[in-house]
Amino acid sequence: MMAEPMQRLTGLQMALGMVNQGMLWLICQRLDLQPRCGRKRGQLANWLFREACRHPQLAQRLAAELTPCLLPGYRPGSPPEPQQVVSLLKRSRRKGLALGLLWGMGDTLVDPAWASAWNQWLKDSADWRRRFEQYLTLLNEQETVQVAQSIVTEAEARRDRMRQALVRMARSCREEMKRLKERIATLEEVNRQLAALRPLQNTRILVVGDPNHAGGYQQVVNRYGGDMVFADGTSRQWVRKALDGRYDAIVVVTAYGYHTTQMMIQKHAPEVPLFSARRGGLGEMERVLVTQVIPALFKRLRSLDEPASA
Repeated sequence: MMAEPMQRLTGLQMALGMVNQGMLWLICQRLDLQPRCGRKRGQLANWLFREACRHPQLAQRLAAELTPCLLPGYRPGSPPEPQQVVSLLKRSRRKGLALGLLWGMGDTLVDPAWASAWNQWLKDSADWRRRFEQYLTLLNEQETVQVAQSIVTEAEARRDRMRQALVRMARSCREEMKRLKERIATLEEVNRQLAALRPLQNTRILVVGDPNHAGGYQQVVNRYGGDMVFADGTSRQWVRKALDGRYDAIVVVTAYGYHTTQMMIQKHAPEVPLFSARRGGLGEMERVLVTQVIPALFKRLRSLDEPASA
């Protein structure tokens, strides 16, 4: 028994050899196919056959387009009647056999004339069919290789794009790290020079924040010559008790304090300058001291000294 797809491809090869060049180009247009211009009749027929071998759905559509070329009066939409195939076979053995193969009727059509033509063709085409099956296997393997190659090519292209992006990102990161290191070195030098001046000498700073960083806060304030008192920002009682002292400035780490704590400070120490550190880290504390507390206290002391000098 010969499978229907195999019969259809065999019938296509036979039928394509019976159609003139103009009709082949017209069929290509109907099927939205775009073969290379300048192909002659034999080249165009071979190209259509190879495309049908690659695409089973195209083979079915091509069979429907070729049927009217073999069977005048055929109405598309359904297979030809067995009697039509037999009648055509009796008029033209070659055309009738091609039509029956196009529609996979080889093993199903019951008629002496057809059985004779069919069995004779099976006998005569045994070697050809064996080679044709090998051709289909090779064609499928080539398709698989082409798909695999396209996948590999696409993956390599993505890899190259990602590699280029990573190289650019690494270069940008190195430049940014260099800039930040230079900036940090500059700031550290400024802080060392500022600390050497001890601008917070003879000042008392209340820091309301995280108990885990209390020792670090102490070191930062002492580095600039100041004296620090600490209060837990989450303990209103602690903060209230600490507010009984005298301070030159109050720094609140807002991440570790309640809003009511700040209101309490503003109520019980309204005359003391109040500063906020948004985060609990020591770097943030030092930034607030250098950029806000020290300039504000220096400006305040200078304003107090001006009337005395006058």
